Amino acid sequence: MDSRQLISASILAALEGAEFPSFAELEGEASKEIVSLVKSYDYSASSAFKERALGKSEEFRQQLLRSVSNPARARELREQFLQSVRDIESSDRIFDYVSPDRARNIVKIRELLASAKSS
Repeated sequence: MDSRQLISASILAALEGAEFPSFAELEGEASKEIVSLVKSYDYSASSAFKERALGKSEEFRQQLLRSVSNPARARELREQFLQSVRDIESSDRIFDYVSPDRARNIVKIRELLASAKSS
């Protein structure tokens, strides 16, 4: 299983709430980190949201929160986040969709995927 398949299967496991399949790659640390990242997704805690709300009034922040909570917009943002997870090895867009404290998880996932490729 290559890293793209591992990422896709991990996303699917997170979205479906499924237990990890029995094959070793998905039982590995990289997959567990990806599942954790997907399950913890909250756009309102993301770097992009915080950046847009920085220095703004509480009223603006609440309006922004309502905007991103709109079902259609929330679905669109989630799809963008999931695509950024799929592109985690080649793009830094994922950092916009997660809270700043999750950045170390992204670095860890990248390291685990790179070491799996070299094995």
